[in-house]
Amino acid sequence: MWKSIQDYEQNPETLATREIETLAALWNEQRNKLSDVGEFDRRINRKWAIETGLIERLYSLDRGTTEILIQRGLNSALLPHRISRGEAEYTIAMISDQQDAIEGIFSFVRQDRELSTSLIKELHTVFTRNQRTTEARDQFGNIIKVHIEPGQYKTAPNNPTRPNGQVHIYCPPEHVHSEMDRLIHMHREHQSQNISPEVEAAWLHHRFTQIHPFTDGNGRVARALATMVLIQGGSFPLVVRDEKRSDYIDALEEADRGKLAPLVNFFVSLLKQEFIDAFGVIKETERHLKLSKRLESIKALFTKSQIQLERELKITLQYANELHDLVKLRLNEIKEQLLEIIPKNFILYVHDADNDSKQNYYFRHQIIESARKLNYHADTSIYRSWVRLCIKDSAREYSILVSLHGIGYDFKGVLVCSVIWFEKVRVSRNESEIGDNIPLCKEVFLVNYKDDLPEVKRRFDNWLDAPLENGLAIWQNTIPKVQNHS
Repeated sequence: MWKSIQDYEQNPETLATREIETLAALWNEQRNKLSDVGEFDRRINRKWAIETGLIERLYSLDRGTTEILIQRGLNSALLPHRISRGEAEYTIAMISDQQDAIEGIFSFVRQDRELSTSLIKELHTVFTRNQRTTEARDQFGNIIKVHIEPGQYKTAPNNPTRPNGQVHIYCPPEHVHSEMDRLIHMHREHQSQNISPEVEAAWLHHRFTQIHPFTDGNGRVARALATMVLIQGGSFPLVVRDEKRSDYIDALEEADRGKLAPLVNFFVSLLKQEFIDAFGVIKETERHLKLSKRLESIKALFTKSQIQLERELKITLQYANELHDLVKLRLNEIKEQLLEIIPKNFILYVHDADNDSKQNYYFRHQIIESARKLNYHADTSIYRSWVRLCIKDSAREYSILVSLHGIGYDFKGVLVCSVIWFEKVRVSRNESEIGDNIPLCKEVFLVNYKDDLPEVKRRFDNWLDAPLENGLAIWQNTIPKVQNHS
């Protein structure tokens, strides 16, 4: 049954996280130091343009082709030869339209324009400039082609049938105008209340999708509106990769049930990944400019006065040292609790190496490999410390390793923490083998100097629970095997 869109179900302040605010401030400070911010922005825009169509299945590209297009620009000659010329030209035309849309959003923000229904229609017109039809099902369940009117609201229902056979009801065509007016009115009220960008982006995105005002292209417009809010807040565009499609849909369905927090948290997770990815884009941009003999345009890339850089580094290292001590305390508490409940044939101990220790280079392979699996480059030159909980039986040695280290290729005001699982198996009297390492965290914890230390410790304490529980769950699953073996 269709319902009119509603305002926030709970106080939006309870959904906000200060982490995105501080990361946005840190990023904009770093971004302003780029010598060729234009090339960087073009790559970010191309990434958004490509991904927003991939998740809608408007075209299909493998990850390698996607990265080439992001780096080298939109050219049909860069697409695989197996794609026909017509399909290649259509794909590039669609992506170009989407790039025009994201560039239009940046222009809108620069001009400090106010969101309106006419602007939303303009966006839809750009998105569907080269898309004339979409697929739908008629009353008999047959797939048919439906004509798209760019910039025009729907004149017929567009209610999809889910895999379980249930029909999802969007706003009826006769109510679209009034619902869109309500959406704009509520959003303007929210702007006057200074609601956190990631929260308002999630709200605006979801309420727009509830209306689903156009025949097709609603997802692209929704992500564009969310991106607009985030850019106004100084953050990154909202990039939802195709591999996150299932999580995206799940979060939207939770919002349908009145729970906006999962969608806010999903957006926050994406933004943190964009923050991490940006350092890689910077490196690629630098390499591209060198190859193009434009070295002079990047000589000021991320330059800072030495005094300022040393101050930022000192604060961040202080935070990391505090977190190292917190981890050591937590793992020792877990060790003591385990010793009270497990058999005596297990040996448990906690050991660590801080940034000044001669042993802090231990486990470098596991740390770097885990970083690769989590899609970032681990820099152990600027800072490295670790704390390890070890559980041993007669044949195996199980490890939960918490590592604090740098990210990227030089210090940008951020350190990260990851949590890793690995095992050492005795294969003979004098020989052991270390198995594959498993990241226990879905995403790293970001430590930056702009946060207050109490806030960093509070967020870190909450974040650490899940990866530690994941590690203990893996070990618990080995216990029956261990008991049977012994």
